[in-house]
Amino acid sequence: MSHTGFDGCAVLREHSAFDRLPLPLMKWLSSRARLQLARQDEVIFSRDDPGRSFYLVAQGAVKICVISAEGREAVFTIAHRGDSFGEIAVLDGSTRTANAIAKADCKLMVIDRNDLLHVMAANPHSHWRSYSWCVRGTVGLARSWRRRCCWIFPNGWPRRYSG
Repeated sequence: MSHTGFDGCAVLREHSAFDRLPLPLMKWLSSRARLQLARQDEVIFSRDDPGRSFYLVAQGAVKICVISAEGREAVFTIAHRGDSFGEIAVLDGSTRTANAIAKADCKLMVIDRNDLLHVMAANPHSHWRSYSWCVRGTVGLARSWRRRCCWIFPNGWPRRYSG
């Protein structure tokens, strides 16, 4: 990942799923990743978009939410520096379960699905192996929950669940 003043390995080290990667693998992943800049209120991806990339927040904040047909918004979480998002669709190979919208100007490290899968295969002790198993086992429930949450919380997601 070449961008002036941006250290992809430092971003990876801030995330618990990547902080123990062997240095050569971390450097490889960093070199394959790309930097994405997003302005406040910019849509990074929308619900039902293909899940081709995984995101790490290097700077800024990203709102993960769904909006009902009636325009009601349910916010699941706010991803800040060191957080990630977009993993459900990347790991199960399906579409996005929610929208990702920049709450502030952001710098995002974008990791391609195939590169993430390569890291999982190359590092048998990776946190991602366990995480992937959990995601695959619960993804149907997560997708169902996110589809229905707008009906459960008509006035928005309760504050204690919104990150």
